[in-house]
Amino acid sequence: MNIFRIKKDNNSYVYPIVKVLIFSLLSVAVMSLNQIIVINNKAVYNLFIFLCMIIITGCAHCIFISFGELQAAHKNRAKNKTLTERVIAKSREYSVDEFVSLLERKDVIEIQIIFNRKAIDIGAKSDFNQSNFRFFNKRYYIDKEEFEDIEDFKSALAPYLFNGKILVLSVDGVKSNRSLT
Repeated sequence: MNIFRIKKDNNSYVYPIVKVLIFSLLSVAVMSLNQIIVINNKAVYNLFIFLCMIIITGCAHCIFISFGELQAAHKNRAKNKTLTERVIAKSREYSVDEFVSLLERKDVIEIQIIFNRKAIDIGAKSDFNQSNFRFFNKRYYIDKEEFEDIEDFKSALAPYLFNGKILVLSVDGVKSNRSLT
């Protein structure tokens, strides 16, 4: 566990809140040391102040990291939340061929599908070369799993089918209320 990196897979708010409290208290304690400890030697005093500043900077960094972890936990909780019947009713069914042809045509696209009452991110992503304005290295993904070949992607898509169709919630963040084309 590295306290200087954001823990992105966290679903709980407790860990980041405890970190904020601990590092806030540590910062206040270090700032208070200057009034408690009397150092007469100028060089030792400057070294002491420098060390206190390093500790306070590290604490501030950990507090900022904790706020990032709070945001990640919020995002993870929203993603893992089961969808209501009303939201599912607003989704649309698409055939696998319709779905895959859209992914083949677009270089970058994100589609949210519904599977087991949860939203799953599926799509295509590509790298972009700014010198010749072209996309390259296209990959397809289902959640965090990536595929370079469309046939491998189709095979991995099979468990997400419902009666041979895919239930689409949104395309590029826009609710799916019309055709994918």
